[in-house]
Amino acid sequence: MAALWQKLVGLVRRDDQSIALPTSPGVVAPAPPASPTPDEATPFLASPPRLAKHLPHTGGIPSYDSTATLINSPSSSSFDSESLYEHHRSLFTWTEGLAEAKILIRLTCPVVFTYLLQSSINMASVFSLGHLGAEELAASALATMLASVTGWAVGIGLVTALDTLCSQSFTGSQDVHAVGTYLQRGIIIITACHVPIVAIWWHSESLLLLLNQDPVVARLAGLYLQYLALGCLPNLLFECVKRFLQAQGIMHASTLVLCFVAPLNMALNYALVWWEPVALGFIGAPLATSISYWLMFILLCLYTAYIDGYQAWGGWSWKAFTKLGQFLRLGLPGVLMICAEWWAFEYVSLTVSYFGNTSLAAQSVIMTTSSLSFQIPQGIGVVSTTRVGNLLGAGRAHAAHLSSLLSIGLAVILGLSNSAIFVAISPWWGHAFTSVPEVITLVAQLMKVAAIFQVCDGLATVTGGILRGMGKQRLGALLNIPAYYAIAIPLGLYLGFRGGYGIFGIWAGLCIGIFAVAFGQLFFYFRTNWEYEVERCRKRVGEEGSEYLTHV
Repeated sequence: MAALWQKLVGLVRRDDQSIALPTSPGVVAPAPPASPTPDEATPFLASPPRLAKHLPHTGGIPSYDSTATLINSPSSSSFDSESLYEHHRSLFTWTEGLAEAKILIRLTCPVVFTYLLQSSINMASVFSLGHLGAEELAASALATMLASVTGWAVGIGLVTALDTLCSQSFTGSQDVHAVGTYLQRGIIIITACHVPIVAIWWHSESLLLLLNQDPVVARLAGLYLQYLALGCLPNLLFECVKRFLQAQGIMHASTLVLCFVAPLNMALNYALVWWEPVALGFIGAPLATSISYWLMFILLCLYTAYIDGYQAWGGWSWKAFTKLGQFLRLGLPGVLMICAEWWAFEYVSLTVSYFGNTSLAAQSVIMTTSSLSFQIPQGIGVVSTTRVGNLLGAGRAHAAHLSSLLSIGLAVILGLSNSAIFVAISPWWGHAFTSVPEVITLVAQLMKVAAIFQVCDGLATVTGGILRGMGKQRLGALLNIPAYYAIAIPLGLYLGFRGGYGIFGIWAGLCIGIFAVAFGQLFFYFRTNWEYEVERCRKRVGEEGSEYLTHV
């Protein structure tokens, strides 16, 4: 652990060196930006002229002197708590903070609603199959878990590269179609990646039998995944197009699509599972989900083509088949970052099953509740990724710093609010899911533990989003892996089994692991040299072959 910590500190120290980045041959390094005057009011998000008319999506506030204070700011490695407070107080005004907070809240609301609707796609299948029988319900839960760890986690991890590349190039590149080129590369890589995922799902019954699962449940889970495989590619491509639009500040497009698809998915689940004229029984649920994934992807593409977002597309180009390594340098660490977290949570759910059916039932209630509350910090994290990436691409180190700080503050406030709600509803929340007294009592006790989890989880999610906006997926992976697999899981197993605390020990280990992630990401966040991050962004955008954006 000591060696890993030294490596992490060294990684950040290398990033904090305020030296000029090497430029491509023939490209002149940009001069330091001049401070804007009141007569030179510029958009909060500077961009190439051809994109200026599309910037209302991202919101704007009057410009302000962002350079003078940054040039004389202390180095990131010399902060102590007092100087950090004074430094931040000197950087930002209440007017700037209030304006940016309004933008963050306005952008976050549709994103949170989008994720809530998206989570209902899978929940509809659970409700549909729950009345068929215990084996069908168990098979769907097992199939959903296997789909998460072998498919969705890998695909979403790769797509995190678009969080960085699209958001930074939208404001940082003179090429209006650079964002579209990155999307095309994402489509190429995701299409190739989905082939082994589908192969695993198609033969999942054999895999589950090797893991000593019940033969009947394994057969049904394998059948579920074979039909779900039909929707694997469109769901991942939907995530790609969603990032493409979010980078342009178009947050509401996926919300509108899901407002139509989510209710339709519920109707499809009922019809294909239960409605006699077309009822297919068990396979109806995954088939309905796959149809919904195709509708989500097609409708979002139609929105982009005919309503908004097409301006950054530019059409298919052979250029998309080049420089795939740049995408993978961000995408592969993103896979490690996402998989480390998702796999840890799935492992915890499996471990709880050893404590009996009561603990397993209570765990199901807590995880369902936590997954719903998680959509709030996840929405803030997505918006912070886009805002930080946009602002760094525009050369606005000051604004990126402000936006990230406000995102963290918002995460803390909403995390505390979630915690208070968890404690307040804990005595009666279990009644909404079951009538078994033992489960209700255990849920009431676990809700208080989960309340502590809310703040740490929110902080970890939002700071992780900020890291992705800066293109630091590798740092996130290096923090997540030891936090979950050297702290959370071993400590939880020790407290749960050797310590005799049962499911409470498992959750205690998980809370401590999440705290380690949040603390580690905050530690490196507060060491960030924002001027240097702008230069790193310029170098990354420059690798695409476009000219550097001139400061305004």
